[in-house]
Amino acid sequence: MIRVVYDDDLVTGLANGHCAGTILPESMRGYPLSRLRVADGTVVDAAIYDMFYIDASGVKHIVPGDDRQALSCMWSDDLAQLDGIWIVRCDDQQQILAAARASAVAVSGSGPTTLAGWHDLAASIVDAQAANAREAVGTTGYGQETEYINTEADARAFIAALAADETTDAADYPYLAAEIAAQAAATGETPDAETVAHEIITEAESWAASLAQIKQARRTAKLQIAAATDVAGIAAVLAGLSS
Repeated sequence: MIRVVYDDDLVTGLANGHCAGTILPESMRGYPLSRLRVADGTVVDAAIYDMFYIDASGVKHIVPGDDRQALSCMWSDDLAQLDGIWIVRCDDQQQILAAARASAVAVSGSGPTTLAGWHDLAASIVDAQAANAREAVGTTGYGQETEYINTEADARAFIAALAADETTDAADYPYLAAEIAAQAAATGETPDAETVAHEIITEAESWAASLAQIKQARRTAKLQIAAATDVAGIAAVLAGLSS
């Protein structure tokens, strides 16, 4: 005969043999202990309940108690704490957590416990997605972005100087000269400096247009997230961003 060991209404273990305790019904012998509760000395199946009393640790009890929060939910529902209140974890929260992991944004445990925390997490996701988009365009970090900016500046300065003086030497423009030298090393032929400068400017203008679109999408999403009044609103912004 199997009996249960319990504390309050929670089953903590099983005991065999002739010992004191409440008998475990044969129909429940395959159930995990976390699904079992004890009410009035009888073992019951928590899965048949739709009202629980949640303690500070998030454990579902079937009897009220001091500092326990009443919550309509099922035994199998995942719970989360938001601004100090236990709630059933919703698909919107799961969506945000999935987006965070997909964007390589660090998130601990089951996610934030305040609406402000969900705002911050979503904003980090937007920034990470924007960084990935910028990398796809061709910028992967501050140093490389600075190189692009300086190369474009050299190219534009060289073209302007060349228009005023045909003897202008590309060697006086170190980033432009570096690009010319790189192409010469790769092909075995030194390219025309003016042609290279125009190619740099054309590519930079293409990048600028793409980066402006990324900036607009990032800023729009972050402002919408900041204005969201609940997790569902935050999730909707992220869903729109990834669509």
